[in-house]
Amino acid sequence: MKNIKEDLLNELINERILLQKAKELNVQPSQEEIDKEVAKAYDEAVKQAGGEDKFNKTLEAFKMTVDDFKNYMANRVVIDKVYDEIIKDVTVSEDELLKYYNENMYDYTEKPNKMNVSHILVETEDTAKKVLEELNKGAKFEDLAKKYSIDPGSKDKGEILEIYIIMMIITIRPFN
Repeated sequence: MKNIKEDLLNELINERILLQKAKELNVQPSQEEIDKEVAKAYDEAVKQAGGEDKFNKTLEAFKMTVDDFKNYMANRVVIDKVYDEIIKDVTVSEDELLKYYNENMYDYTEKPNKMNVSHILVETEDTAKKVLEELNKGAKFEDLAKKYSIDPGSKDKGEILEIYIIMMIITIRPFN
């Protein structure tokens, strides 16, 4: 709940800053343009909700009135003008886009192809069961790796290995 409140407060602050920026940049749309865009957004929202009654019920659930919605949308029209003004001279090449995407691709995928995988390599099933039991009782994974692992690469550090998934990986240890 605290995070939601912080996010909402940040959104409200950003909105106020952008509305002020509209005045500074003198990019205030005309009242006619605002009214046209608000009416369009309202009609689309009503259509998506499945009619006027359902839309009003949705607004009630969010403790909003139709006027609140229209004021919000009017602010969005102004903010969109600010964004358009700010980025009007920005150009990005295909190479720059591709480079950025490749460096940040995991931010844009639902199921990233990169995982952090950790393991404790032991010699016997009994030892594995003992490690799992201690893990389930709350022992730290890193401590157990140092104590039980026979893998020289991760034993001393309780290391978590980062790998790129090329094929399906099956793990015995459930994620908590």
